[in-house]
Amino acid sequence: MKTRYIELAAAALLTIACAGSARAHATFETPTATVNSYYKAVLQVPHGCKGEPTLKVRVEIPEGIIAVKPMPKAGWKLETKKADYANKYEVHGSAVTSGVKEIIWTGTLEDEHFDQFVFQARITDKLPVDANVYFPTTQECANGKVAWIDIPAAGQDPHSVKSPAPGLMITAAQTHGGHDHGAAMAHGAEYKLGDLTISTPFIRATPPNAPVSGGFMLIKNAGAQPDRLIGGSADFADKFEVHEMKMEGDVMKMRPVEGGIEIPAGGEVVLKPGGYHVMFMNLKEQLKIDEKRKVKLVFQNAGEIEIEFNVQEVKAGHDMQHGNHDMGKQGMNSGHGSDDPAEAIPALMKAQFETPEMPLTVQPVVVDGEWAIAGWQQESRGGRGLLHKGEAGWYIHMCGGEGFKHAKNLAQTGMPHDVAMSIAASLKAEEEKLGSEVIAKFDSFEGVVEVGPGGHHDHGGHDKAKHGTQGG
Repeated sequence: MKTRYIELAAAALLTIACAGSARAHATFETPTATVNSYYKAVLQVPHGCKGEPTLKVRVEIPEGIIAVKPMPKAGWKLETKKADYANKYEVHGSAVTSGVKEIIWTGTLEDEHFDQFVFQARITDKLPVDANVYFPTTQECANGKVAWIDIPAAGQDPHSVKSPAPGLMITAAQTHGGHDHGAAMAHGAEYKLGDLTISTPFIRATPPNAPVSGGFMLIKNAGAQPDRLIGGSADFADKFEVHEMKMEGDVMKMRPVEGGIEIPAGGEVVLKPGGYHVMFMNLKEQLKIDEKRKVKLVFQNAGEIEIEFNVQEVKAGHDMQHGNHDMGKQGMNSGHGSDDPAEAIPALMKAQFETPEMPLTVQPVVVDGEWAIAGWQQESRGGRGLLHKGEAGWYIHMCGGEGFKHAKNLAQTGMPHDVAMSIAASLKAEEEKLGSEVIAKFDSFEGVVEVGPGGHHDHGGHDKAKHGTQGG
């Protein structure tokens, strides 16, 4: 499913006016890092300069990122520029006042090719938690350059800037004793297995008929040798898999981890929404809040252990597109009344798109936690709205069509994979009650339009029946 960013001058209606597609921009393969830790930055460069090969890649290092060590690249000349830091830092008991502030790779990357440029760095606690830090990056070519250097202002949608600099989301440091680990990890039991300690295990609660759920925990390894979480089982699910979510270009992807998750010697691994996690597939029953469910974990060296997972409501992982910006007029708490999403979401969409001449019908509304899909019809047109709940309430994240029926596409928007599968299954069941003609109307919206929490633009998509399929 291709993503388009479409902005309309006409107000209120979901109709087509103009469309433009955004070229993929430079991004980090792993878009999050933890304070007071080392981070392996894999910068992905997707193309050259309007048909010309890239001859030089420059990466500026922001304040608060120290001890930078770039990886030499075969066929490329590597240079660094050093300068004094604005602050003083301490690494392993030694004061650090200067270091690499710019990395330059010189070589050749053809326009039709994709490549990666790697460096290691220390993420210091001078950086704000739950906020992005940006690395201005410039590709130089023979007759021009592509500069990914635009940094959004505080509260601004990163996708609203023309040439966004690669961003890295900084998360809280891992703490001990069952406290916050950068995810919604509740206090819970602690289990010992050899050198391993498993703490705060929990499972996402599910709505009726949900096919999957995710499991999360903190695993510490006090031993001198690494170990691996390679599998497990639970009597409430047919299958147990170890998964990860990570960015590939502009797309968040989820996949099984071949060989399992390594728990480094003397280190720890956090399984959390939006990162490493375990998946319980083909659920046999609903998982209800405050239940305790037994799960067997299998480690490569330490062996097997059966532990209890708490079932709890889990807030969706950080929204990669928008974070927690001001929700403005889109928020459910800004006059739409009810806290019930079945009432608030239709009211929100009607306020955004309905006119007296062209009423909007909103059904069905399928909700799982902080995510929802709502079908809409307006005269001969229709589509599906993808909604997310932020601090100020519900907002319209995207509008789309046929693609929003499929879990794999929903997961690419930043929705947790288990939620995506649950919503897709529930949506199918609810839409089948409305009949094939209504489903066809929902499918007729072509492409994907990003609306976002600010709700500053009126948006529209292609109506297949009137404009033909555009490959969205």
